[in-house]
Amino acid sequence: MKIRSGASANAKRDVLPLDTFIRLLTIYKKKSQRLDFFDPFEVQADLLDKLQKYDKIIIVKARQMGISTMVRAWMFYQSYYDDEPKSYGCVAHTRDASYNVSKMDRVFNDNLPRGMKRTLLKNSQGEMIFKDTQASLKSFTAGAKTGTRSFQLDAAHLSEFAFYDNQEEFLSTIMATVGGNQIIIESTPNILGDKFSDLVFDNINERAQYGHSEWLVLFYPWYQHPDYKQKCPPTFQLREGEKDFMMEYDLTIEQMYWRRKQITTLGKQKFMREYPSSIEEAFRSSGRPYFCHTSLERIEVTPNSVSKYKRYENVDPRGAYIIGVDPSTGVGLDYSAISVIDINSRQVVAQYWCNETEPIKFTETLVDIAWEWNEAKVIVESNSVGQVILWKLKDLGYRKLWKCPKGKHFVTTKKTRPLLFETLRDIISDNLLFKLNKMVITQLSNIYYDNDRPCHPVGGHDDIVVSMCLAYYAIKDIPLDLETYVHTDIFNDWKKKKRSAMAARALPWNINGSTKGRGTY
Repeated sequence: MKIRSGASANAKRDVLPLDTFIRLLTIYKKKSQRLDFFDPFEVQADLLDKLQKYDKIIIVKARQMGISTMVRAWMFYQSYYDDEPKSYGCVAHTRDASYNVSKMDRVFNDNLPRGMKRTLLKNSQGEMIFKDTQASLKSFTAGAKTGTRSFQLDAAHLSEFAFYDNQEEFLSTIMATVGGNQIIIESTPNILGDKFSDLVFDNINERAQYGHSEWLVLFYPWYQHPDYKQKCPPTFQLREGEKDFMMEYDLTIEQMYWRRKQITTLGKQKFMREYPSSIEEAFRSSGRPYFCHTSLERIEVTPNSVSKYKRYENVDPRGAYIIGVDPSTGVGLDYSAISVIDINSRQVVAQYWCNETEPIKFTETLVDIAWEWNEAKVIVESNSVGQVILWKLKDLGYRKLWKCPKGKHFVTTKKTRPLLFETLRDIISDNLLFKLNKMVITQLSNIYYDNDRPCHPVGGHDDIVVSMCLAYYAIKDIPLDLETYVHTDIFNDWKKKKRSAMAARALPWNINGSTKGRGTY
């Protein structure tokens, strides 16, 4: 057993085995709606075993799996037997969640058997300190002004991490605060492409490739909870697709009945997010995808890199290029993004994004990139910060700027935004893109329909996607030069698809024999 506390050195109290101690704790059970002794089920027992062996753990979970309860019990055990003034911190995503965590810690101590209850030096909503050792359990709210920066923690529990406002910055602060000690991240998923999902998939891939990773990733699906089942009526029958699902995950008929009732109440998309059966299912975006995921899967994915400038192809001295620009203020929120498109082949040849560069410096970088790509024409979204970019471009003497037939720069509105995205969707649906960066694919995958308009999830980004949309919009009326294409299987499939579509359009009726909208022949 890997002990992180001073328990083994404590001479004042007999140290109970961990399993025995855990079962002496009292928790509130929702099913019976009363306090009862903690009797861990299989998932919680597995987690307790991992908590004793690993320092860096990420837990992807379905809702109400009792994961945070077990993590609190583990940290309470360590602080209870510590003979040093160590601090164990928990960060929750909301104030109410932080209060519930603190309350859980106090219930553990207040309801211990007679003779085991410890005297407290402090017992407040956000902190509990044992009087004799001054070991403490602290709780914080993510984003609160009084956070973890002012404390030295010896271990940290980050609850519902996927819902923190600034995950990357917060994790950096915690790792600096805790150092090499234990950090436990647990959360239901929020969106694909946030720091939480990147941590999950990067460490899964690293462990698969090299046999080890910095973080251990654990996933606990809904069907491992013993209460997620319900006796079904004699008339209950599995529908098409449910039998395969049942066999794939080795489920019982009672679990399938519970699943169907939940889907009826929540809807299938929300059910999959709240009660996932696999990690991939857990991170699916809510809503109907805007871009065809089958086409996105055919695009070659280049790995993420530290560099802000991603180059996919070399500059063709005879090539013609267009650059789409989606600017931002550069204060750590939205990204300023650049996409360079080959006008002839429609391929994305280079991209740049950064959320830390102020508009003037960003414009200087933009000019350098534009000159590099044969003095490419530039289309800038002229809303707000875009005006600063356009002014600086003219100030630097760069004149190759896109304008509409009326001589105006592009303005994104409720009417023009769908037009922008539609041009990119045509490119992707026709399988014309061959290679993109992983982050770009992620942003494309996250765009979904909301009232028939393309939107990105709350907390997500679409900056690099918008820069691509702008570039493709600017060249939508320029014919495609097929001679510049690389002859791949994807391209050959695309040609067949185009020929079939053209042949269908040439007929006076469609394949079903309908003449609606075709006129009379």
